Amino acid sequence: MTQSVVIDLAVQDLGMEEPPAILAKVAFQPAARGGNCHFTTGNIQIVKKARELILVEQEHAEFTGGRNLNKAKWISSLEEFFRMSESDCGDIEREKLVVDCQDIYQCATCDHFV
Repeated sequence: MTQSVVIDLAVQDLGMEEPPAILAKVAFQPAARGGNCHFTTGNIQIVKKARELILVEQEHAEFTGGRNLNKAKWISSLEEFFRMSESDCGDIEREKLVVDCQDIYQCATCDHFV
């Protein structure tokens, strides 16, 4: 299953208004273990924070200051929050908000994503 399908399904399951696309992309990507590209603990802190921003209205309001952010502002705000350098963008050795093109597997028994 592709990431874009999983994102669409996750947003539908929430039964909410469409969150900002970049925020949904960050929030509903697979959480990864640590290593060279995912800090010591992986991207779990990134995914968790993005999910909070989607699911908890107060977190969203505090993070945005009550403003509607465009894609570029969301990216820069999240990168600033996680202390990611703009110069690291595109560097395979550095952390990213979203790791694209991941295959996502679904359990044949319980239908949950693995």
